[in-house]
Amino acid sequence: METLPGFDLREYGRLLERLQQVGYALRPVAEMRDESSLRVAFLRHDLDFSLEAALPMAKLEASLGAHSTYYVLLKGPYDVTSPSGRDHVRAIRAAGHSVGLHYDLREYPEHDLEERLHHEVATLADILDAPVVDIALHEPHRGLGDPFRSLPGFSHPHDPRWAEGLLYVSDSCRAWRDETLLRCFLPDPPERLLLLTHPALWLDAEIQGGSEYIERILMPEASREAHMYFSEEVPRIWGTHPGPQAQRRRVRGVGPEAAVFLWLTRALVEARLAEFQSLFSRFEEVPWDAEQILRDVPGKWTQTLALEREGEIVAFSFNSIRDGALYVHAFFVDPAHRGEGLGRRMVARLGERARDLGLAGIALSVHRDNARAQGFYRAHGFVSEGLETSDGQQMMRRVGGS
Repeated sequence: METLPGFDLREYGRLLERLQQVGYALRPVAEMRDESSLRVAFLRHDLDFSLEAALPMAKLEASLGAHSTYYVLLKGPYDVTSPSGRDHVRAIRAAGHSVGLHYDLREYPEHDLEERLHHEVATLADILDAPVVDIALHEPHRGLGDPFRSLPGFSHPHDPRWAEGLLYVSDSCRAWRDETLLRCFLPDPPERLLLLTHPALWLDAEIQGGSEYIERILMPEASREAHMYFSEEVPRIWGTHPGPQAQRRRVRGVGPEAAVFLWLTRALVEARLAEFQSLFSRFEEVPWDAEQILRDVPGKWTQTLALEREGEIVAFSFNSIRDGALYVHAFFVDPAHRGEGLGRRMVARLGERARDLGLAGIALSVHRDNARAQGFYRAHGFVSEGLETSDGQQMMRRVGGS
């Protein structure tokens, strides 16, 4: 597979078959906690729009021997408590898949959040006539935080305990932000993939525009109560979400915004080591040599980001996950390309990544005498934590997403 899949079931089936061909087992989210040497793609589906639209995908997966996790809203543009709603979610489970709760914190009271979660879990378990252990936050881009990522007794796709070595890819708003998914088909693929899809977005690859897809595909099948959601809420989200914006930039391919993001594996860095060494030679604050560039740090080879334009690396950020945050070890924009907004794009993308993983934000350290760097980070939402190491490094943190 040399190109990203289009959004229809045939393309989705082809994607799963290619993942199987290169050695991935297709498993539900709850199995992320199991230690295994197998190459695994964990399949997650958020049912934000329709229960019925998920049934063809569930049947297709079953025919390929794939087992997935489908997350259901109790309050949304469909009624899971209705007779047809119960039939749909039970049919998904009968196809061999897990059904979990997609909780919406906007519907939760300010206090007793966990009590409300347990109530909704019990409601869904009653509908399914089966226990519910899978939970996932609805619309994390709203930046409300997620208090349930590591709640005992439940399985969460963004539990930080399972984040090590995990590549996360999402089709949010019917868009691929970058070509990260294609890493799975390179000679050195990630061993663990978390693939999030929304089944109702995979019904017609011929329709490219978001507004047209909403009008022609989603709304005709929607209930009367859901029409306002599709006519007002969904276009607003799709119009501001970073996923479609990134896809438009990637497809357009002009100007400074044409630089594309690359999530760097060790193999990619090794293949371009001379280029990174040249960049680090201009990085006075962090003059890493080859050994330091390639040093293994937990999470480094799934969370390290670069910007490439016309085949040239113009910015990078070597990162890991530390203390519940995306931690930046080395952030650099080529001096020849400063003033083009590349640093802003990098910080925004890292913020999205932290939010998608359910992390508290971005953390880093900067020397107390490096006024230029401190000014840049403050301008992009970082604040000093008032902590300083013996060698003069000050901790700074940016909370939330982009």
